[in-house]
Amino acid sequence: MKLSTRALAWLLFAGLVIVYHANQTDLVEGDTYVSISLPFELLETGKTSFDSERYPQLFKWRSKPPLRVDHEFRVNSWQQPIGDKTAAEWRASGHLVFNGPKYFIIESSVQRVYVNTFGPIPGMLLL
Repeated sequence: MKLSTRALAWLLFAGLVIVYHANQTDLVEGDTYVSISLPFELLETGKTSFDSERYPQLFKWRSKPPLRVDHEFRVNSWQQPIGDKTAAEWRASGHLVFNGPKYFIIESSVQRVYVNTFGPIPGMLLL
């Protein structure tokens, strides 16, 4: 049985899509997270901007001992356990300090808030 060129192209396309999505990480990390979160932020707060209180994973955090010293310490949520304390407790004690936004959000010069580097359109299309 010989496959037509069209059938072979669709099979190759489907196979590559499956391989691309096999580990599912592009759905929950990196710059895609901002576009995925934008519709929720808009519906919940009416804003198209992000802050470090609600979205600590979008920002860099500088950590100090006894934590591992890092200028881009990853904080996924303030309830995240880190050792015997939560990230919020480490921040309150001064061991986690705000160190700016990650590459996929920037501070808006107009409103002094943090917005998606790629603009609001990708996130709005998810509505």
